[in-house]
Amino acid sequence: MITQSYVASHLTEQNSYQRTLHFHDINEILFSLNSECSFFLGSNSFKISRGIMILIPEGTIHRKFNPSNMIVDTYTIHYPTSLLSAYSTPNTNLMRIYGSNAACVQLPDDKIELATRLFEGCLVSDDSSFGCDLRRNMRLLDILLEFYPYFDDGAKHTVSKSEESPFVADLIQYIQSHLTEHMSLDQLANEFFTSKYNLCRIFKKETGFTIVEYINSNRIRLACSILREEKQGYDVGNRVGFSNRSHFIRTFQQLTGTTPGGYAKQYRGYTNAPVFSNFTPHRDNS
Repeated sequence: MITQSYVASHLTEQNSYQRTLHFHDINEILFSLNSECSFFLGSNSFKISRGIMILIPEGTIHRKFNPSNMIVDTYTIHYPTSLLSAYSTPNTNLMRIYGSNAACVQLPDDKIELATRLFEGCLVSDDSSFGCDLRRNMRLLDILLEFYPYFDDGAKHTVSKSEESPFVADLIQYIQSHLTEHMSLDQLANEFFTSKYNLCRIFKKETGFTIVEYINSNRIRLACSILREEKQGYDVGNRVGFSNRSHFIRTFQQLTGTTPGGYAKQYRGYTNAPVFSNFTPHRDNS
């Protein structure tokens, strides 16, 4: 019996939207109807144009940012991978593209209106009448099947990554390789033969967020993964790179809205039916 479903949203906000890096514990499809935005996905940045569709796997650090005062017009769908497994067949394996791939593609102009109608359809609330849950899931399947070719055709529709300096690319790679180790700004500055001021300035200018934000977000992402797998997560803060337990708990709560113990508790008793959570940092509307 299929018990999984999805959460669909249509977001229209100004540039305060997603100022901070964040991640979710389920997969996401994002469809943007406005341009002049940037999107950070995993360890890469993209320039966003109207008609961009992005696959964001579970636990992937990301952020959409609009540097102007334009209204951000974005549809999102959050879904568990177990829903993909439930509807996959030997001939149509939805997990192959939509399960764990991070991707950013540009839809042709003649497909943007269709995509908008399909995403709008997912927003419709159904009653509890016979068949309504299947009809709702079919709306998501329509999207997955319609746009599968654009994610499966190699580089034809793939959006090129924004150019970043070798300095920042190497810095991101270094952070990922040493994420669970003690890491300070002074240490990073010494490693890259520059001043701490210059290190922070260049990184923030190219990515839009600070080095500390990037490190903390990735460490909390890793902590969440451990807590989902182990439930208790003994000494998880130290295992993901935090030397101070109080700082770990404070940072965890800031980024997820709950404590490590509270997060683990939500997963107790769940097997293949995940908690529908959408953990994002608290908004700073100042």
